[in-house]
This record gives sequence, C-alpha cells and structure tokens, in this order.
Amino acid sequence: MEQIPLIHCHSSDKLNDSILNIKTAIEDKGITFLQAWDSDISTLTTISQALGTVHVHAENNDVVIENEDTSKEMIFPHTDGTFLENIKMGPPKMVLLQYVENNVEGGELILIDSKKVLESILKERPRLAEILMRSGCISFYQNDKVFSSFPVYERMPDDSIRIHFRYDSKVFVPDWSREAIKFLHQTYLMNLKYQIKIIPNEKNQILILDNYRILYGQDTFVGNRKMRKVWINDDANIILRNLMDDSKNIRKIDNFKHQISTGIRLNQNLIEIEKKYLELKHQFNFIYNPEFKEITPVAILYQALQPPVFDGIRKPMKPGGYSDSGADIGYSLKSNSIPLVTPVDNPYHSSDMDWVFPDTEEGINTAIAKGAKTIWANTVLFDTHPLNFRNDIRIIGQLPKAMQKYDNKWVTNNLIRNHELPVPISILIGYKNGNGIYGLNDLTVEILHKENINFPLILKPIRGRGSQGVKKVDTMEQLRAHAEELLSSKTNEFGDSLVLEQYLEGDEITVVIMPPGTYDINFKSNNFDSHWHLPPIKRFNHHNGVVPYSGVVAVVDNSELLSKVELQDPTYQKVVRDCERAGQIIKPLAPIRIDCRRITQGGPFYLFDLNLKPNITGSGRPGRCDQDSLVSLSARGIGWSYSDLLKNILRQAWVMK
Repeated sequence: MEQIPLIHCHSSDKLNDSILNIKTAIEDKGITFLQAWDSDISTLTTISQALGTVHVHAENNDVVIENEDTSKEMIFPHTDGTFLENIKMGPPKMVLLQYVENNVEGGELILIDSKKVLESILKERPRLAEILMRSGCISFYQNDKVFSSFPVYERMPDDSIRIHFRYDSKVFVPDWSREAIKFLHQTYLMNLKYQIKIIPNEKNQILILDNYRILYGQDTFVGNRKMRKVWINDDANIILRNLMDDSKNIRKIDNFKHQISTGIRLNQNLIEIEKKYLELKHQFNFIYNPEFKEITPVAILYQALQPPVFDGIRKPMKPGGYSDSGADIGYSLKSNSIPLVTPVDNPYHSSDMDWVFPDTEEGINTAIAKGAKTIWANTVLFDTHPLNFRNDIRIIGQLPKAMQKYDNKWVTNNLIRNHELPVPISILIGYKNGNGIYGLNDLTVEILHKENINFPLILKPIRGRGSQGVKKVDTMEQLRAHAEELLSSKTNEFGDSLVLEQYLEGDEITVVIMPPGTYDINFKSNNFDSHWHLPPIKRFNHHNGVVPYSGVVAVVDNSELLSKVELQDPTYQKVVRDCERAGQIIKPLAPIRIDCRRITQGGPFYLFDLNLKPNITGSGRPGRCDQDSLVSLSARGIGWSYSDLLKNILRQAWVMK
C-alpha cells in the first residue's frame, strides 16, 4: 500500500473544505489521516457527523466507542461490523479511529488495501477470484446466530465491489471455499507486500478508512492503549418506515455536501477478467463453472465384475467394490456444483449405492443414457472389461490393458528394476516348481541364500490390494504356514503363486504420482509435461513390520505428511524422483500410489509396491470425517482439499482410442 494521505484541518471552520479532500482521498486510496484541530471527543463527533450518518451503538447510545484495548493479542485484518448483516443494516461504510493513549511496545496497526489484493488475484489466480466472488463462500457468527452467507468480494448494484472478511472463530465456510479463504489470508493478507504497518501516536490524528475496501487489524503489544472508534453507516441501507402504513417507506438520504463513494472499483480490463470467470450457468439443477461444461455430468462406477484369473493369479474383489469411495467422490462433486448422474434422483449421503453404477455393460449404458459424458472408473479394470470397448465417453481411470498388466506386482517390479530403479530382491513361490516358481515344499534356506534373500522376508499376493494378505515371516515355518493360508483351496483368494521378497526394515513412505496435464495449484494453472509427485506421506504404527490394511486401521491413524525439514534429506528427494521415473515407465492416466521403504534405518529407499488403483476415499460425507485416503492426505500437501483433488483429477479425463 502506498503512503497514507494526511489532510490538515486547523479549525472547525475549515472542516467543509477538508471534507472534499477526505472524499478525494477515500475514493482514490480508501484511507486517509485527518490532522484535527484538537483531540477532544466532541471534535471526533463533529467530524464524523460531517462525513455521513453516524451509527449509534445500542450498548451506550453514543456515536463514539471509547475503550482501553486490553486484548494485546494479534487481531487479523478484517472488515469491521460484519455482525450488522444480521439486522439488515450491513457493516459501516467508513470507520474512524483515534488513538488517544498509546503507551505500548509493538501493536502496529495493520492495514490492507483489498483492491490491490483483488487486482492481483484477478491477474494471477482468476480461479481463486471466482470462488471468493461466489455467493455463500463465507458466513459470520455472532450471539449464537450464523448470518446469511456472502461472497468475500461482493459486486454491488452501483458496480462497486465490497469486501466481507474476517479470519477468526466467528467465521464459517462451506467445504468448497475453505481452502480459498485460508489461501487468501495466508498468501495475500499476511503478506508484507500488501500490508502497511503504522503506530498512531498523534492524538489529534484521526484515521479514516473505507470499510468496504480497507481491512485493518493490529499486531501484539505490551502496554496500555485507549482508542476511539466511530462507524459511518451506509445510507443506502437505512430505510424510514411510515408509522401509519399509509404511504411507501422511503430510503433515508441526508443532505451531505459531499457524498463519499466507497468500495472497490476496477479498471475495464480487470472487469472483463471478472466477468469471464464469474459466468455461472444453470444446468441439471446445479450452478457450475463453464470449465467443466464439456466433460459433465459425471457418473461413477463401482466394482461389480470379478476380474478374470490371469496365469493362475487372482485379484480378490473388495467388499463393497469401492462403493464407499465412489460415494465420497460423488458427494464431494455434487457439493461443489459439478453435475453428476446417479442411479437414484436424490442420493442419500449414507447410502453408498445411491451414488454409483455397477461397472457392468448394463450399468455403463444406464449411466450414459442418464446423460453422463464422463465415466469415473473407480474400479479394477482389465483387457476384457466393457469400458475397454467404449470410445464414446470420457474416462477417469487407467487404460484397462495397462491396469491388467501392471497390477501384477512381479511383472511391474521387474520392469522398473530393469530400468535401474531400486526394488527389493524377490522370488515367486507356489505349490509346484516350474515357470520360474519355487515349489513351497522344495523351498530351503539354501535356495533363499542362493537368491540373495534372507529372513526376515515379506510374503504377499501378486495381485493384492494394499497390505491385504501381506505378512512378515521370520522363519521357514512361518513362511510355509502363511503361504498355505494364502494358497489354500478353501480360500484361493489370490491364485496359485505368491511373491516372496526382501524385507525392508527402515522408514516407510508413500508417494502419489499424477499423470501429465494441467492442474490448478494454489489457484494457478500449472502444466506438467510428464508424471509428477504429490508430497510424500510417512507411514508408522506398523504391526509386525507391515502397515495394517486401511480397512482395519484408518489411514489418518498411521500416516502423515513429511515435514519441510524432512524433505530436505537428499534420500527423500531421490526417492520421489525415482517414483516419477517409475510413473514415466508405466505411463498411468490417473493417480497411482508407490510404497517405498528404506532398506535399513538411514539407508536408501526402495520402491516395493506400485498400486494402479489406490483408494481415494475422503472426508466430507457426514460420518466419514476420518476416512481420508493416502491420496487425499498427500493432496493436502499442495493445498488441495478433497474436492480440489477430485476436480483436478476430473480435468485429466481421456477418451479411448
């Protein structure tokens, strides 16, 4: 913010002339100092009454609030009087501040010109502006009441823009604007680039600010401070009601010599940007951003088809067929005004099947017949899957042939090992010898030594799901017992062979790899020409050396983002590059998850499990606040909410060729 103008008024006789200068300063800069002829409270009252209709405070029936500031805590920059929305009056148009005692250390007044902030956002992050200027993105709470919701930046009938903002416990926001509000506060309002800090020491100086444009707060301080405050009402909101109800109500208009215009006024090129990004249209009973017009409505599939057995290897069905995450996805999309088609007209939030279609040919046809332009394949795909034969619909998910091939952990690990990426040593075991498989009854410690693997070892399915069926074994007896359990004809969940691999005893992390494309990060469009990673997640609370399956222990109970300090470790920087390289080899079209672990404590990371169908549950639906997946948890590391993650995945929809 530029230097604050200073206007001198040496006597009450000169006040009318000074008002014109105040008008010019407020309409240009949104703020000014007035050097008054004295510091008496009556002088402040006189000046206030010359500026407009003064607000009378109910608690003391006076126009001036005078109090000793004892909070001494930081007050974030805010709009004054947001609670007045509750009485249909609205916040004051101007605020006058006079510091008559200021014996403090610290306590700088923090002033922000929200016009400059909005101009910067419209130029650099128009998607952020679209959210902040959308009705309902912020609400204020006072005296046990939540007021009507507002845009942060509200376009008014006179083409000005008003800001409604505060950042404290009295603010409530919907999920779709939560990250935008936090980003505005942290990236712009707390940025010194947009702040001016002053310590008002002159008793005769009155700070006059446009409350529809200038946010103000204060830094922490030690000492004593006494401040006077006056609110100038917005005359447009004051209605005089006829006592006898025999004539129309009239709007109160005082005959002030100089009416002062308040609020933000943009230049024409920024108005054009605003109009472009704020064009909201109605379709399918939703209000939505035109960005998604060509790819919506969306239909979500769940796993109803049992994957075939490939070379004797079976992938078990997940109970519910990922319908829980499908419902999470659907609920979030619908809550964020993304058009969605569902099996029932009014899906209930706790009924998973209300949100998802079966991944059968009939289910896909039904979704398309109901208007779906994009199919979210939240299921396990394979070469003969009915979705593999559709070139009339956009798809979110992997190429079916690729998922069938790379869902085989043995094939995938050998492939990336051949590209010189670090992968644990492993062998195949089964009931019978042959085709590179060691028979369980013929397996000996000597054979393991020959293959350069030693106990403890990890035994796991070839086409498993997460850590289901995965176990650390310390002896040949444990190995045989667990192998018998997995290969048993009674269950035969996983087929007739298993992977036996080197146990990695160090720290474990998960890295989410995203496909190339255009993504909205920090409300800016970013283009990625190759596969890239989200911030890694560290895993802990292992059970016998293995992270429990997420269906048993919630991800939020054993996983968290790595800190910025931890990420400075060169071994972390190398492993995320290795994971990106693995993604470039596999070429997934949707997010994948790669589990990695140090070979020893402090040693290098190895890539041990590549998952082409990671779980993508997320919080949002009532009763599922603890259901974040590793993918949604990782997305938080770049400032994405669950809905931000889903919208960015949606942008990468592709068509079968």
